[in-house]
Parts: sequence; structure tokens; C-alpha cells
Amino acid sequence: MRRLPVGCTTDAHAVYATFMSRLSQCIYVWDPEDVEALVAAKKSEMEAMHVENQTDDDVFRNIKTSELAMHCTLANATLFQA
Repeated sequence: MRRLPVGCTTDAHAVYATFMSRLSQCIYVWDPEDVEALVAAKKSEMEAMHVENQTDDDVFRNIKTSELAMHCTLANATLFQA
């Protein structure tokens, strides 16, 4: 993936980081089973801190990117298409 933008831009370009981020989102996705397990674990952690009545969306908003990277795997987006 890192070789793709070499022909069209450099990392000094103003929108290089945005381009690479969006490109990565199109190619890779978090494994849904891993994310589901992480949300369940985070929900239990929040309940232990007496934060009640959280929806899965509320819990997901409290998950840091570093936690996703540590506990979930990235997969090619084409693996999850129907």
C-alpha cells in the first residue's frame, strides 16, 4: 500500500496523510469478531467502573485506536464482502 502514492505525491504534500488514511480505510477493515469481543470487554470494564446503561455505540466511542490496534486484527476488506 505504501508504494501506491509514490507515483502521485510525496509525504510532504499537504493532504498526503489524509489520502493515506482514507486509502487504508478502503483496503483494510477491523475483524468484526475481534471488534465484537473488544466491545464486550470494554462494556464489562465500564460497568465495573459503575457506568451503566451504555449502548454498543457508546462503548465503541470510548475505545481508543491503540486498543483496537492491540486487540484486533486488520483484514483485507474484500474478505468481508458478500
